[in-house]
Amino acid sequence: MHKRITFRAMDHSTVMEEYANQQLEKIVQFLKNERSPIYLDLILEPSKIHAHHRIELRVKTPRFDLISNYEGPDFYEVLDRVIDVMYKDLHLRKKEWKDAIESEGRRESAKCWWEGMEGTPPKRLSSEEEVEKEEGFEFEEEE
Repeated sequence: MHKRITFRAMDHSTVMEEYANQQLEKIVQFLKNERSPIYLDLILEPSKIHAHHRIELRVKTPRFDLISNYEGPDFYEVLDRVIDVMYKDLHLRKKEWKDAIESEGRRESAKCWWEGMEGTPPKRLSSEEEVEKEEGFEFEEEE
């Protein structure tokens, strides 16, 4: 896993880096079973003129390519929000991916089942006459 924390337009802060690593641990734990390579890029960009700081988090894996960013007055709150939004987005994308795999699996297993029977699914016939023509037998009349 490649993790990079970038301090843009500011000096390196050990306290901020430790806090960012602590918050990124949720994302790292979520991605621990993902295939490699995994890239996490956290960009910290304070505003010197206004109290309007910007933080961006990029997650790049073979399955995910996500970006979360947020701006706000408190640096630590902005960082927490970016991490939380990314964590929720990763969960959502993973659930969508699993649902797609499961539905594809159901379709494939249904295809395999029919292929084992006769190769094609049975035809739907709409009336008794069509059944008689297709099957070669007649229905008895009820009195």
